[in-house]
Amino acid sequence: MDTEVIYNGRDNTIDLLFKADGTAVDLDSVTKVKLVFRPTTGNSVEVEDEQSTQWPIKWASSETGMTGKMLLRLGDQSIPEGLYMVDFIIYDTTNTDGIDWSGEDGVEIYVKGDATT
Repeated sequence: MDTEVIYNGRDNTIDLLFKADGTAVDLDSVTKVKLVFRPTTGNSVEVEDEQSTQWPIKWASSETGMTGKMLLRLGDQSIPEGLYMVDFIIYDTTNTDGIDWSGEDGVEIYVKGDATT
């Protein structure tokens, strides 16, 4: 598993592609995305977005340039430094309680400390 990195205080993005049975999933009907950052110790941190065309999470194909692509820009979300397993909960009008797209373990993301320069 590759570890993605968030740089606090920076505009770096993480690009993800959501697939089902090898085919990119159309995310244009998604109404909300919730990321649950689970640390090895301590409390979870949640980032939630209902605007598919604005940061911190973009998923509309008109913004990402590709069906199934999600862009994360999380450097300004005040997530404490550390290693996290992140669950992706995807909501739409049919799945109002959300679908967990994390797989068995989630996605591993390391958050680097505050930018000073």
